[in-house]
Amino acid sequence: MFSLISLGEFDPEAEFERFLQPLQLRLEAIAGVQSDEMMINDPEVSNALIGALRDLRGIVTATLLKKTYTMFFDWFYPQHVPLLYRATRVAAAAGSYPVCNPLLKFYAELVSNKPPRIIFDPSSPNGILLFRETSKIIVSYCTATLAQWNAAGRQGSDPYRQLYKGAATCLLMFSRSLSGNYVNFGVFGLYGDTALEDALRVSLEIALAIPVKDLLAYQKVSKAYFSLMDNLCANHASRIVAVEHDVFVHIVSTLQEGLSVSDVWSHCTEALDHLSEFRFRSSMKDTQNSRNFAAHLERSPNLFPTCLETVFNLILHEDCTNQWSLSRPLLSLILTNEGAFLQLKKQMIESQTDPKIRDGVAAAFDKLMGDVQPTLESK
Repeated sequence: MFSLISLGEFDPEAEFERFLQPLQLRLEAIAGVQSDEMMINDPEVSNALIGALRDLRGIVTATLLKKTYTMFFDWFYPQHVPLLYRATRVAAAAGSYPVCNPLLKFYAELVSNKPPRIIFDPSSPNGILLFRETSKIIVSYCTATLAQWNAAGRQGSDPYRQLYKGAATCLLMFSRSLSGNYVNFGVFGLYGDTALEDALRVSLEIALAIPVKDLLAYQKVSKAYFSLMDNLCANHASRIVAVEHDVFVHIVSTLQEGLSVSDVWSHCTEALDHLSEFRFRSSMKDTQNSRNFAAHLERSPNLFPTCLETVFNLILHEDCTNQWSLSRPLLSLILTNEGAFLQLKKQMIESQTDPKIRDGVAAAFDKLMGDVQPTLESK
């Protein structure tokens, strides 16, 4: 219906408030409920809230243009934001997944900028405000859910329902916010706002709570996680190398594991390429980033050489439909792991028993590095 109003013969501005009036009254009635417990435990209230969240998601999905999205955002913010934050806090603490799931899905749709529709005026703070509210939702949900999960000994009868599903949606929300190109994230550090740091912290915490085998087994979880890692390594690599060593090793190790998963390997190759390129460029200067990276490599010297070997083995021995994408991180990995590359080259050549094949492999390696300069700059 909203698509018809916004794209049809109707005047969207004239019809917008009339169309949303029933939903507005419903949200106001829910916000007027004084008891947090009633919001979750009273079937009439909770069902009304779930229905309203699904309606909100449907409406924001239909806002395909800048004009209609801006109309919706101006209607939604700031009037209805406190209700959704309150619902997140209460439902997550109570483990009310029927409420949490549609709420998180709505926010995941709200921050999605495909097709490009979140285009605020240059002087507008709306992009920053949108991310701040999204960060609060992510932090509130992840903090409460992790507390329950840890209290249960990091196990449950239905871990997908209890942890993985909501975690995947939060990771998707964060990833879409980072890649939406409507937030200047430098503003947060400049003015001491911790919204970005808080969202990153809890996102990594909840991702680390998921065993790697389950992370790779559940498609929606793996896609959300590796998409986030791709975005973080591309635009926030300094924050990745600044994390604790165990967390950094986990991130790189999961990227290596993901290279073998067809649904996410493209994200993994791009993330490894971004991270290796960041290492290559930062190593030219004595900065905090270069020192952080050096500290990780000193404690885990085989971390990236293992990734290089994995990429080579996949290119040579696996049936891949897109060799170019898979080989994308090769140059940056080779330039940052020259010793490991030479050793790998030697092992692959010497492993060939047939002299003709051995000579062919050696020639192929020479051709691979022919005319290659030690730089990542494009010609």
